[in-house]
Amino acid sequence: MLDTNREELTITLRHEPGRSLDRHIDADTKCTLSPSDCHALLHQISCALAFIHSNSIVHDDVKPDNIMFSSVPFPHAVLIDFGAAFNQAVLGKDYFILAGTPLYVPPEFLDKKKGPEGDVWGFGVTMLYAMRKLHLPEIEFFIPNIFSDWETRKEMEDWLDEIEEKVEELQGSGDQELVRKMLVRKVEDRITAAELVMESEREAVV
Repeated sequence: MLDTNREELTITLRHEPGRSLDRHIDADTKCTLSPSDCHALLHQISCALAFIHSNSIVHDDVKPDNIMFSSVPFPHAVLIDFGAAFNQAVLGKDYFILAGTPLYVPPEFLDKKKGPEGDVWGFGVTMLYAMRKLHLPEIEFFIPNIFSDWETRKEMEDWLDEIEEKVEELQGSGDQELVRKMLVRKVEDRITAAELVMESEREAVV
């Protein structure tokens, strides 16, 4: 953010070159990023998440639409749209609101829990798309109905099972191993953004 004006109710933002990640797509709805681009994406967005998490901020809507990416003159990824973000230090760890993009919310959402771990999960699903392991996900269920409609809840549980199947197909090394760690169902066992930063610095592209 470059400037704000309370009287005119305006916010001036920095222009980011490139396109949102969901626009880097082919006719088969798969991502067009190269392996080296994917590695840069993984590391740079991990850095962004680690920074906001260290300041108690949860983005709460990490997905391809909210990541700007450009490969010119070098791979450059920027996390955008903090409209759903919240300060966990202010609102507390029990804070929960029925909001998010369906196919990127984490398993703990079903237990009405939100936190930085959910950002890592959403980014993990995004990386499955970036690595061409998944077609660009489309909204298939209505989040507010998850707790009131059995069929909607079942749709989310089926999607989580599909993600687990994709994770099992990943190779156990390099960037794919990091994505595997991002998509661990148990919150306490999921890799953190800070750990992702350190590990992505030394991992080879796979």
